[in-house]
Amino acid sequence: MKIIKVKYIIAVSLLFMLSSCYYDHLFLIPKYSPGVYTNQGTIIFYYSLHAGHPPKGISRFPDGGTHKAVYKNFSLYEFDTISKKINKIHDFGKMTSSTWHTHLFLENNKLLFNIIPVMGRQWLNEPDTVTEKYNNPRIGFYLYDLKTKDLKKLHFDGYDPTLSPDLQQIIYKKRAGDSVSIWHLQLETRKNKQIVLVDTISVFSPIFWINNNQPGIRINNKQYTLDLETGYIKPLQKEIDLDKNKVSITNIKKLTQDLTFKNWGFELSKNYPGNMRQYITDIVRLHGNLNFRKAIIEEITEDLTIKELENIIETMDRYAESLSGVEKTQYIFHSEETKEFLIHEIKEKIKHYEH
Repeated sequence: MKIIKVKYIIAVSLLFMLSSCYYDHLFLIPKYSPGVYTNQGTIIFYYSLHAGHPPKGISRFPDGGTHKAVYKNFSLYEFDTISKKINKIHDFGKMTSSTWHTHLFLENNKLLFNIIPVMGRQWLNEPDTVTEKYNNPRIGFYLYDLKTKDLKKLHFDGYDPTLSPDLQQIIYKKRAGDSVSIWHLQLETRKNKQIVLVDTISVFSPIFWINNNQPGIRINNKQYTLDLETGYIKPLQKEIDLDKNKVSITNIKKLTQDLTFKNWGFELSKNYPGNMRQYITDIVRLHGNLNFRKAIIEEITEDLTIKELENIIETMDRYAESLSGVEKTQYIFHSEETKEFLIHEIKEKIKHYEH
């Protein structure tokens, strides 16, 4: 009987420990992938957002622990650099970008894109039927028309597709165990054939078109022509700039810096329900990370007056004065960006009133 009681106590204790292993507040972690400039005055890029409760106590060991996710999304976006409007082209679902290779290829107003897992057995975790493959948003590649905004899945297998200048042909790759096969798809006839199977190139070696009849491939930073019939390669005499329309992550962040988390599809009140008092406490006590506090400020700014927003900054200053030593120094340092964002929102509210 005593043994049963001991086991019961241990089980209850463990349950209590596990149920209280996470903080109430959130960490919001956005990630960007390099994108492309278009001739429409827009940029296209991948963006993922993960929101979760950070671990505490024993659950942080041995490597810092895993956040308890409340929100995940990975999508492809088009951002208008003139109007500052964001448009979601395709939603890949509840996932993050950390283990996925992204691909974008733009030719005139046609965009080819896909994602594939970087490593591990995810290569093998594909649906068994053609129908399931077609409906799976993470498998195959897509064609997006920048003018008409039409989106369709072009092929349910393969990755890294590139479109010929005449928009009639595609070369792409397939993973075949430890090897990579390169395929040629003619869009009008839907004729699709394997050009070559190789095990000497990287899974992610870029393929491209030199002209309508001649594709190429880059291996170990050197470019080669690729014969459509034989698959033979030979060095390319004059190399092509494959990064001419690329936009860096730094520039994407700069161009989209005024977008709110709500613009990205994240609803704070749905994923972190709370009242005004709790939200202000989270800001003042620097709960969560900076992105979490930004999301709170974005959520409450509309309902607060300029004076009430200024009061939050004053409350932060008073809280800093209540601390001492290293704790005070750290708070002052880590609170600066949050206060700067509050000041930015106050200035935006003043502009709105002036107009």
